[in-house]
Amino acid sequence: MNGPSGFGMVRYYSRVRVIVLACTCLVFIGHYFLPDKTLPLPINEYTAMLYGYADRERGKSAQWTGEQGRSWTCDFKPTDAYGCGWSVNTATAPGKGLDFRGFTSLEVVLRYQGPASRIRVYIRNHNPAYASAEDPASSKPMEATFGVEEAQSPVRVQFNEFRVAGWWLGERKSRRQWQKTELDNIIAVGVDFPERGFHEIDIQQLALVGRWISTESLLIGILSFWMAVFLGEGTARFYGLYRAAQRDRQAIRELEAKQRRLTEENLHLENLTNTDPLTGIYNRTGMHRRLDAMALRDKGLAGVGVLAMDLDHFKALNDRYGHDMGDKVLKTFTAMLAMNLRSDDIFARIGGEEFVVVCRRQPVDGVHAFAEKLRQLAGQCTFNGEDGLGITVSIGVAIMAEGDDIATTLKRADDALYRAKQNGRNRVEFNP
Repeated sequence: MNGPSGFGMVRYYSRVRVIVLACTCLVFIGHYFLPDKTLPLPINEYTAMLYGYADRERGKSAQWTGEQGRSWTCDFKPTDAYGCGWSVNTATAPGKGLDFRGFTSLEVVLRYQGPASRIRVYIRNHNPAYASAEDPASSKPMEATFGVEEAQSPVRVQFNEFRVAGWWLGERKSRRQWQKTELDNIIAVGVDFPERGFHEIDIQQLALVGRWISTESLLIGILSFWMAVFLGEGTARFYGLYRAAQRDRQAIRELEAKQRRLTEENLHLENLTNTDPLTGIYNRTGMHRRLDAMALRDKGLAGVGVLAMDLDHFKALNDRYGHDMGDKVLKTFTAMLAMNLRSDDIFARIGGEEFVVVCRRQPVDGVHAFAEKLRQLAGQCTFNGEDGLGITVSIGVAIMAEGDDIATTLKRADDALYRAKQNGRNRVEFNP
């Protein structure tokens, strides 16, 4: 025989599949016997700190004893407004901490003497949504407690035991999503005491503990692998049958696909040419193309109203709140006005905060009233999460005269806009 028969290949593949299945079972069983992965947190005089109640007569309630960074006392008196504690800094830069999500628990090794029945451990997570990098105290504290008797041996506190501190939520009137435990950017780990008394403590070790691979992840990987195997088998067999029937039509499908791609690319390029990428409305090029089409349809543009608009104090808003908020303001303002324009009105962004509306022919009073309506609509734009943040817009209006082009009319509208800015902003000025 010159080569293995089809039946022989099937038997060979079946043996390989049995061997791979056996290896899969061994991997799944073996992962239970892998040692835990651990990551000790650095504790020294540079990373550790104490905090507590300060009194003029007796000094601070928290004091270092013995090896600085590890051994300390806390004299939490009944008259103190708050207690004292110890923390170790895990931040690598302001607002940049460690990701604890790859671990399941925090191992605490310590020696304690004192009247407390429970010891509290906490972690702090930094999230720019609610915390400032310059103020570590604004980060989210999550805490858990364990009994003093447990401290006779290393204590493993599971991360699913931690809860966000109620006092922190109360102080900040936090949103519901902030009540969830977060472990992706931990900047501090600490120990303190919820009970009053004189406490002596020596922190010997803090370490993150977890499995090298979770059972869930391994199961997902195994299932994905075997699904890929079975899918590959089915695809290969189906493809062998399907290929012969499709060969003659392949060239036609390729041509059709190429034509579709060219059409989509042309549409995409035309859209990029005519629209503003941030707001989705016309840009200057798109506005002129639309005006050319309108002029052909209506036999000229005489009598149309041209509104030049500019957001007031937009640069100051950008400087104060950042470019992300500036982009949000532009998009919100654009969406608000677009909903209140008519189908034959032309709306374009021609500069950073500069917009143009070209409205249909109507009496001068109607154009002025329309501009006033848009000015009032702009004042109704609000932005969640920014108390008192709103916008106003100044508008210059001009009517296109017979024989004028859009550049001339837009220049007169810009002159009127300049007067609106000079006269106090948030107003409409008309240039006949």
